[in-house]
Amino acid sequence: LGKTKIHKKYFNKDGVLCPGVTTIVGLYDDGKSGALAHASWKLGCQGLDYKEVWGQKRDVGTLCHYFIDCDNKGVNIDNDYIKDFSQNTFDMAKTGFLGYSAWKKSNVKKIITSEISLVDNNLGYGGTIDMPYENFEDKIIIADYKTGKIYDSIKIQLAAYKNLWEVNNGKVDSLQIIQIDSEAGLVTVIPIGDLSLYFEIFKHLLGVYFLQKKIDKGGGKE
Repeated sequence: LGKTKIHKKYFNKDGVLCPGVTTIVGLYDDGKSGALAHASWKLGCQGLDYKEVWGQKRDVGTLCHYFIDCDNKGVNIDNDYIKDFSQNTFDMAKTGFLGYSAWKKSNVKKIITSEISLVDNNLGYGGTIDMPYENFEDKIIIADYKTGKIYDSIKIQLAAYKNLWEVNNGKVDSLQIIQIDSEAGLVTVIPIGDLSLYFEIFKHLLGVYFLQKKIDKGGGKE
């Protein structure tokens, strides 16, 4: 597979294809587009190709995520998958993974599951949760790993994941972002508070998505 990332598909109980959380959250602009435009301009001023710089950062995040998932599931790394990544990308992803491993040893009592795909049959969407786990205080926590910059839209994403877990598996005690610095090998845990309003935003975005689908099929014609 190399660096190819398979786009996950979600189907409800009737076999109908559902949109994913990241697709829906992608409809929300929290200033990210403007920030990215400015960042690409700055890189250009430095004589750097933003596509190459961001491409490597994306690859580091993908590979670090893969290392974590393999570790959580207790499976071996697939050498055919990692062979197309550069040595520098591999080294940075490994550094990030080692930081995660140290954090995990001190904070995680049990991995409940890893990279679990779920669907809300009522609202009609799906998503893949990074890591629900149990800590040493017997609390159920949903963790989402991030190796890049964190935007406010992540709270909408986590609100959608929280709902997916709870409609399928019961209540969670809390949510957190595990921010991984792949250069220094450091982990910062960002606790997430009440997400009820962010979930309302998600449901509105989901409504916009379905309305646009109707329009695309000719439903908006007079």
